[in-house]
This record gives sequence, structure tokens and C-alpha cells, in this order.
Amino acid sequence: MARGRGSERDWLVTLLWSAKESALKALRVGLRMDTRSVGVRLCGQRSEWDEESARNWSNPFARYCSPEEWQPFQATLENDEVLYGWWSTSGSLVKTLATVQSATPPIFLNSDTLHYSP
Repeated sequence: MARGRGSERDWLVTLLWSAKESALKALRVGLRMDTRSVGVRLCGQRSEWDEESARNWSNPFARYCSPEEWQPFQATLENDEVLYGWWSTSGSLVKTLATVQSATPPIFLNSDTLHYSP
């Protein structure tokens, strides 16, 4: 994040915060647990950044992720418990969700096709 600039840094901070908060909500503890106890690894994110990645920070996930599609992330707690999540962007919105079990990406439900029967 230190290499990020302006709105790009803001976007990444928002994404990481949202992923951490989703993981803590999946554990049903919410923000009663310290967010610093959760590490987040985004889709395709390498553990070591090479020099080319560092120079091209303006969109560090462009080579791995497509905007407006659900992308995976993993949240790891201090006790090495792993949660599985998905993130997506749409315009200026960042959306995340996390589960304790690995799951397929979310799908869009069209309200016109949903029918409720009491």
C-alpha cells in the first residue's frame, strides 16, 4: 500500500478493510475482534513483488483480476484459520463476502425471475 497513490491507495485500503470485516462477520465476531489479526491475500497476489510489479503499481492486480467480476481472496487469522472470500468492484463500490468454507463465486439474481410463494 505504501507504493499506492491517491485514489488507487484509497481503493486498495477500502478493499482490504472490507475483506477483513467480511471475514470477521463470517466468524460472527464482527469488529469486536482486532482487524490487525486478519491477513488478506487477494486473487493471484504473489507473496513476493518483483521490480516490474513495483514500477507498475498504478494497477497492481490488473494482470490477475478483471474489474466487475468476482475475484477470490483468502483471510488468514493469527491461529492460521483460513476463511474464503470473494471481492468485486462496480464503479466506486467495493463488495466483499467471506465464508468459513470454500464456495463458488456469488451470482446475480434478477428480481424478475424470483417468485415468492407463501
